[in-house]
Amino acid sequence: VDAEGVLGSFREHLAAYLNPIEPPSGRQVVVFPGVGGMAGSGLFQLFRSDLTARSVASGSSLFHGKIGDGRAHFNERFGLHEWRDHRTGRVCPFDMEGTVRDPLDLAIVADGTVCGVAASKRDAERYGLPATGTAVGDIGTLPTSGFGRFGVAPTVDRLSDALDGDGALLVWFVSGSDCTRTGDIALPVAVALVLDANGRPVGRVPGFTLTGNLFEVFGADYLGATRQRIDPFSDEPFLIARMTVQG
Repeated sequence: VDAEGVLGSFREHLAAYLNPIEPPSGRQVVVFPGVGGMAGSGLFQLFRSDLTARSVASGSSLFHGKIGDGRAHFNERFGLHEWRDHRTGRVCPFDMEGTVRDPLDLAIVADGTVCGVAASKRDAERYGLPATGTAVGDIGTLPTSGFGRFGVAPTVDRLSDALDGDGALLVWFVSGSDCTRTGDIALPVAVALVLDANGRPVGRVPGFTLTGNLFEVFGADYLGATRQRIDPFSDEPFLIARMTVQG
């Protein structure tokens, strides 16, 4: 690890944090540092809740009628998978029922089409669905259907490539999230930095709320995900999309 490079990155972020900037409003390019964690996890809440065996079998899923229909309901550059390949990241290769898939990763959205459902062995038998090696749970409890760690398909090498000469808002901390049965998302952002066209932080804006619809954020408003990692200690990419900023 380049210690001086890491320290330089820390100093750059701290300097930006201490430089208050007037908040933008309306449609903005937004960058999420990672798919999970304190910033990006709220974006994927509906994929986790509505692509489980029970939700799909009961017909209550937001994706009802869309799974496996061969149509691109999202941007064709958007790919989402449950990440199990331990050769490409710090993930466990088996689920809570001990299932090891081949291939290890499970495609959930591929080329914009919805193709994957979380179904444990028990739920697969109960609801008449294929088992997909997606059992989750804690020690001492029965495994249930659910996704582990998500991964996204990279579309660009570096963050600056996705920004295409424009700046953006880097969302560092989201204090909760909310979503509706039509796919509308609201994310109350507590900490956000302003990025220049090269993806470097230059200032901090006050808290705001991000809004958008799932099928738009990952559809026409989706700008991609990077091969570049958010820092030398992480295997998480940057994810970039357009959303609406409300003060």
